[in-house]
Amino acid sequence: MTALLPFIPAVLGMSLLALSMPKHYHDQGGKQPSGVTPLAFRIAGWLLTVISLASAIAIQGRAIGPILWLGLLTVAAQVVALILTYRVRWRQI
Repeated sequence: MTALLPFIPAVLGMSLLALSMPKHYHDQGGKQPSGVTPLAFRIAGWLLTVISLASAIAIQGRAIGPILWLGLLTVAAQVVALILTYRVRWRQI
């Protein structure tokens, strides 16, 4: 249950980092992003991943926290990739 606290910002951060790419933004929104939107998404995505790291260190300590964070970040990236693939695939059908 405590691993859920750093997992949520990791998923949100990975989602924002994915949406900062014009291709993924277009696939999800159907239009091209405006000028400042990708930069804002990128900054917010990195900020959320740092918050995720800080919460993992707060929960598990400096020795195990970064290891937990890397594992959760890997799972979060896979979850976001599966969601993006699922949504794009169903839009094409």
